[in-house]
Amino acid sequence: VPEVVGEFQIDDTFVYRHPLRGSQIRFIHREFQFDRLDLFVYPVRDWRLENIGGVLKKEADNVRQDMRLAEKKGIYQQLQLDEDRLYPVSAGDSERTVLRFDGTFHNQEEAIDYATRTYLVVMKDKFVKVRASFGKTSATLPDTDTVVAQLVRELTVPDESLFMVELRKHWRDTNDL
Repeated sequence: VPEVVGEFQIDDTFVYRHPLRGSQIRFIHREFQFDRLDLFVYPVRDWRLENIGGVLKKEADNVRQDMRLAEKKGIYQQLQLDEDRLYPVSAGDSERTVLRFDGTFHNQEEAIDYATRTYLVVMKDKFVKVRASFGKTSATLPDTDTVVAQLVRELTVPDESLFMVELRKHWRDTNDL
């Protein structure tokens, strides 16, 4: 993971104990403390990885469901989410499909209205999710596509673990998922 992407630098790293949750890295804007990028890397919870667009859409639905649950719990207020958009990003000698959706929400605790963008990419057998959150008046919001493209080019993810090989074999053999 690069230490710096665009105007953002690593602030904190967290590795979840559960193998399906993966890890999280928070990047903070050098000048604007409320502008942040959260990078998540976690296994694709499916054995069918051929249809990348379908895999991304399914995960986007899961992410939206999590965001709506956070709204019900009062973490977000006035959550509005736009439609998904798929687009290609050059990753060296190949191309990756990126899914992006935008939204807005209000954070009562911080008393700030936020604009947010969520990006999803599949790399090897992992999801790479980037959540960009900015105060709605931030001038840095349009730069997120460039920052995500840089992450897609520079990020390396681990190979499929033995645990995930066995779990996907079980899902495939039992037609689970």
